[in-house]
Amino acid sequence: MILEVYENKKFACYWFTREDLEDRALLESLIPEQEEWNKKGYRVCEFHSGTGDIVELTKELLVRTKEVLAAKKVKQELYGDN
Repeated sequence: MILEVYENKKFACYWFTREDLEDRALLESLIPEQEEWNKKGYRVCEFHSGTGDIVELTKELLVRTKEVLAAKKVKQELYGDN
């Protein structure tokens, strides 16, 4: 597990491996710590390691984003800035 704190944006980000997520004692021990971050006005974020192929999933995300942006551009050209 890695904790990254962004003071300027008031974020406390926890990065968990799959092994971390199976460790109930670790997860339970973090509850009071995360509550303290909340009391200090920080937003607590958790990032969980996935099981998919990161290269393939990133490629799919980029293709989908390109499709959405292209559709928006066509719509703007046809109908104006609405």
